[in-house]
Amino acid sequence: MPSLAPDPIAGHPDSSGWRLVAMLAAMLAAATAASGCVGIATVPLTPAGPATTKEDESAGRSTTGPARPAKKDDAVIRTSGTAQEGPVAAPIESPDGDDGETLYRYDPMRGAALSPEPPPNRNITLRELLGLGHSDIADMEVEVKPDYPSLHDDPLARSPVPPARRKPLLFPALSNLIFEHDGELKDADEARDEVLERRSEYDVTFPGPDTANFPNSAFTLPKGRAYLETSPATFYGKSPSFASQYNWEFLARYGLTDDLEFRIFSSGYSVTMNRPHTSGFSPLAFDFKYHMWDENLEKHIPAAGVEMYILTPFGSNYFSGGTQPSLALLFDHTLPFDLLLEHNFGLTGLEDTFGGAVYEFSYQWALQRQVFKDFAVFTHGFLNSAALPRVPVFQRHISQAPPSQLVIGGGFLWNWSKRLSFFGHYDAGLIADSPRMLAQLGFAIAL
Repeated sequence: MPSLAPDPIAGHPDSSGWRLVAMLAAMLAAATAASGCVGIATVPLTPAGPATTKEDESAGRSTTGPARPAKKDDAVIRTSGTAQEGPVAAPIESPDGDDGETLYRYDPMRGAALSPEPPPNRNITLRELLGLGHSDIADMEVEVKPDYPSLHDDPLARSPVPPARRKPLLFPALSNLIFEHDGELKDADEARDEVLERRSEYDVTFPGPDTANFPNSAFTLPKGRAYLETSPATFYGKSPSFASQYNWEFLARYGLTDDLEFRIFSSGYSVTMNRPHTSGFSPLAFDFKYHMWDENLEKHIPAAGVEMYILTPFGSNYFSGGTQPSLALLFDHTLPFDLLLEHNFGLTGLEDTFGGAVYEFSYQWALQRQVFKDFAVFTHGFLNSAALPRVPVFQRHISQAPPSQLVIGGGFLWNWSKRLSFFGHYDAGLIADSPRMLAQLGFAIAL
């Protein structure tokens, strides 16, 4: 039979009483520790007042003394008073009663706390609501969201240009759907007024037509503005790779934002000059151009942009060159003697006879100078391809090297008004597969 362990209190004249005393002491110690963890003092919340009375058992008489102040630390004064609901309570007097400083009770998540500063007017987070401590998220400033316009609001309502001088936008509802940044939604300032002023008027002179010469400008149209550029008289001489051809080219441009432009290009109605003649509609190219930064004259950094287009098979089969993407970097330099240099570097996609894609390096340039206030002349050229798919499409065997084309010529740009511009140029092919000649006359209108 197993033996029982000796009871340490066994044999004591009153062992059950000792057990009871030990349990009461443990409960008292636990209660004291819990009260200290919560941060509640044992002194009730009372303002400084009359002295309290305590009995002196030895003398059998009562003595009086000053009331003991509530516990105080550097941050707040905590008492055992009941926390008031709501972020702010009525001010009360300081428990110390020294300088009469007004204290405020707040933050019910930490008990009844007193502070000389009124509580901030902020939202209580879920963490504080569950009593898990203070959350820094509640102290963060609430971000004020921009006030976006409705679909039918006037995009030019806050323009500094008088309403009588504002030119209507082509698609005003579309301008209220796309925002590159929120700066245009803020209160009036010089930068925003300048942007809205550009959008409020027709201006074909800046950034100017892109089809006037071979490279494309690094600049884009203002948001909501549009250009239509068309060349009803465009001729390409024959080359070893294709017959001579007539095109009626067009380029439609629309400013989605002040820095992003959507474009649709096509060589339009096309007719080959060989016999028998072949006519049809040249395929469409969908194009995006993005203006990255303006020119920095002090550091000699040119204005820059990037352009990507996709040549589609949407057109007559005879003139189709397949689906081909192309990418180019665009740069504009201001040079001495009032010269302006535009040049582009890019990769242009072509299709071989097996339907595969071949990519070649291309480069375009134009050097322009203004002769009169509204009239400029330029010399320009391209290597392998123009900035837009303007040269007639031709195919070749996959064993052939990339085509070698070099075209150089000159032309003019005449700004008839702020809304209408005329341009033209004549060029000659110098090597290999280049067209023998190229001539173009066209115009651009701001919408």
